[in-house]
Amino acid sequence: MGHRETDAAHAQHRPQGVAAIPDVPNWAWHEYGMRVGFWRLLDSLTKRRLRATAAVNANVCRTYEPVARAMVEAGWELAGHGVIQASMHAVPDQRGAIRTTMQMLHDFTGKKPKGWLGPGLAETWETLDLLAEEGFEYVADWVCDDQPFALKTRAGRLVSVPYTTSSAICR
Repeated sequence: MGHRETDAAHAQHRPQGVAAIPDVPNWAWHEYGMRVGFWRLLDSLTKRRLRATAAVNANVCRTYEPVARAMVEAGWELAGHGVIQASMHAVPDQRGAIRTTMQMLHDFTGKKPKGWLGPGLAETWETLDLLAEEGFEYVADWVCDDQPFALKTRAGRLVSVPYTTSSAICR
């Protein structure tokens, strides 16, 4: 639910791929999403009695509490998406960020999150091991299949749940 600096779809709107200040397109998408887009999506899904899984930067529970509360009240699952929008390869204490994400979402929802979608779909070589060791059951970073499949980690199995992006389409 945060703005995605590393998202290729957003990057194409930047001149020569360079971040602009102010970053009007990314800020506008973010602002629209929290002010209008989320509420329209919630209404549409609620009318159809559908629940969703939302990949949430855990800090959203503090900074956009009405949005996070509405998701929980609608019975949505909140999947971990980092504490803030920062790619895992750039986080100095990856395990700490994963633990903090899990704890913040647990404190807010009363349930341990089961899933993880890394900010920017970024990982390091140890991300999957850390996610499994910290109790996550599935990860949606891998865009290489249209069916769930098992991933082996130091702590056992982690399930890859498909996440489709336009960049994952074979050309």
